[in-house]
Amino acid sequence: MTNKSYNLGICDISIQYALNGIDSSIEERLLPFLKDSKYYDIKINVDKVKNIEFPKKSIPISVSHFNYVLDNEKNYIWADYCKSALISSSADWCKATISATTNMHTHIEESYLLNLLQGNLSKNKGFILHGSVIKYGNEGIIFTASSGVGKSTQAELWKKYEKAEIINGDKAFIRCFNDEVMVYGSPWSGSSNIIKNEKAPLKAIIVLEQGKENKIRELKDLEKLFLFNTHVYYPYWDKSLVNLVMETLNVVLKKVPVYLLSCKPEREAVSITKKTLEFS
Repeated sequence: MTNKSYNLGICDISIQYALNGIDSSIEERLLPFLKDSKYYDIKINVDKVKNIEFPKKSIPISVSHFNYVLDNEKNYIWADYCKSALISSSADWCKATISATTNMHTHIEESYLLNLLQGNLSKNKGFILHGSVIKYGNEGIIFTASSGVGKSTQAELWKKYEKAEIINGDKAFIRCFNDEVMVYGSPWSGSSNIIKNEKAPLKAIIVLEQGKENKIRELKDLEKLFLFNTHVYYPYWDKSLVNLVMETLNVVLKKVPVYLLSCKPEREAVSITKKTLEFS
C-alpha cells in the first residue's frame, strides 16, 4: 500500500482525493474523472489508522443504514454495518478525512465519497436524480422511474435507433447555473457500469411508466412535482441541505420540461418522444 492522490472533476466540482496507506477499491471508476487543477472545492484525505473513535456524546441521525452526527464545527458519517471507517468533515463539506483501519469495501468507499460530494453539491445548486442519462444532439435527456420500470431499456433503445450516447445508467447529477441546467455523468452507475465523464445542457426529464401503448404528455404544476420528486436523492440527514436542494429543484422544474411517458420497450416509444421534444 502506498500513498496516492487523485485530482478529480465531477459535475464541475474539483476534488482532491488523497489516500495515505490505503488502496482505493474504486480506482477504475475514478480514472475517467481525472482533472488537472490547482484549486479544489473539496479536499478529502483517507488515512489508515489503528483504531477509530466514533462520536459518543451525540445521538446520530440514522438514514438508510448510515449514521450522521452534525454540529457547527464537524460532521461525522459512518455506516452501521461498517466499524472500520469513519468520515469527519468540516461543516461546509469542503474538507474531510476518512479514517480507516483497512482498505474499504467497494460499496463503503463509493458511499462515503458520494455522501461527501452530495453535501458539497447541495450547497452549489445541485442534486442527484435516480435515472439513466443520454446525450443526443449535444443535449441531455434523463429517464427516471422506480427500479425495474425501464430506464435502462429506454436509454438503450435511443442508443440503438438514434445513436444516442448513454453517459450514466443509474444516477443523474444535475446542476443549475444562471443560463442553463446541466446534467452530468458520474462514477456512480449502479449495476449498469456505464461511467462517462460527459455533460450536456438538460433538455428534458422523462418520467416512465409501463403501458399497453406508447403515449407521452407534459406534466404540469403539482403533478410534475409529485411524480418527479420521489426519484430525487435528498440529503435527509441535514435539513439545511434538503432546503437547498428543494430551492434548486424548484428552479430546475421551471426551466426544464418534465414528461410522463407510458411506454412499451419498442422503437415507437423513441419516435414519439423524439417528436415531442422537437428533435429534427
